[in-house]
Amino acid sequence: MLIVNVDNHELFKLFHKPSDEKCMVVILREDQYDEWLDESAAKSMKFMRQ
Repeated sequence: MLIVNVDNHELFKLFHKPSDEKCMVVILREDQYDEWLDESAAKSMKFMRQ
């Protein structure tokens, strides 16, 4: 499962207890799976959209 930290996200940080790690699932389109798996870690952030 691909997740991102949302400590500083205005809305999503409100969905977690103050002591809990704040994260949310990243959803990729099916046509992006192979590209994301083959991408370097440094370039993988291009898949994160708001």
